[in-house]
Amino acid sequence: MPGSKRKKGSHGSDESLDTTQKELLQKIERLENKIERISNANTQKLIDQMEFIQGNIHDLQVEQDNMKKDIPVTQLKDERSILVDEVESIRQCVTIARDELNELNQYSKRNNVRVFGIRDSSTESLEKSSDLVKNIIKIKLKLDLRDYDIDKAHRVGKYRPSSDRAIIVRFNSHSAAEKVLYNRRALKDSGITIMEDLTKTNVQTLVKVKELASTQQTWTRRGEIFAKNQNNQVFKLLLG
Repeated sequence: MPGSKRKKGSHGSDESLDTTQKELLQKIERLENKIERISNANTQKLIDQMEFIQGNIHDLQVEQDNMKKDIPVTQLKDERSILVDEVESIRQCVTIARDELNELNQYSKRNNVRVFGIRDSSTESLEKSSDLVKNIIKIKLKLDLRDYDIDKAHRVGKYRPSSDRAIIVRFNSHSAAEKVLYNRRALKDSGITIMEDLTKTNVQTLVKVKELASTQQTWTRRGEIFAKNQNNQVFKLLLG
């Protein structure tokens, strides 16, 4: 009986630890979502201003139709030209702000990598995710990283039995992340891939370029996207 009570207590501790880890993961995801919302706030304000001015242009065109020739056409053209210039100026500001926010967001991910192809589990803890990554780094990549080189590792999104979620790994230094990315070629044909942790904008751009018929190869380096065409010409892609 005493032994049975100790076993029950240990099991309870394990369940409590798993619950704490899941709560921590949920807090991390909420924080990441909050950061993304904040980074997009300024861009949305500029977009709203541009849409407001575009609405003014539309109203002016309707007003012109209603009043017909009551107002000189030259005056309407001048007012419309001013609004068009304002819209173009705001559009340029939106593009610049969007690119700057994307660049800052990507820079914040410089110590991160994403690992794909590792068998997933509905009961996987944060510690287990970290151990799986450490084993791949040590055995597959043959790198002798220290335990404190990895800040944290966790799965992305909700568990689905039909697919394996990626693991985001955050290292405590950019040099450690660079070592892993440099040696990832050793994973060829293993079913496991390691990529930079890209922003949503950069991921969308990378996917679009890959789908082009002229694209022979794509890759990323420090958040920047590169592509090689059928003539072996290499291009650095610019957003915007």
